[in-house]
Amino acid sequence: MIALTMALAALIGDDAAARCPAAELRPLLGRTVDDAVRDEVSRRSNPSRRRWIPAGSAVTQDWVPDRVNLDVDIDGRVMRIWCG
Repeated sequence: MIALTMALAALIGDDAAARCPAAELRPLLGRTVDDAVRDEVSRRSNPSRRRWIPAGSAVTQDWVPDRVNLDVDIDGRVMRIWCG
């Protein structure tokens, strides 16, 4: 997903995808969302460009290349981190 986002950004001449911190946040995969995880995400991402997505939530399908999305399962674990 990150590679696709970066390729699309290159095609449209936008470097916004390069600012999405999904790759930097990958060590958080599988971790339970707690204060340490929230602090790490806060340090590495823009608050207006971040979405925590609880399991089963509806989300808009708009593509924002520099927005980081964090999918969280019903047990509160980070299961997917992606840009868009």
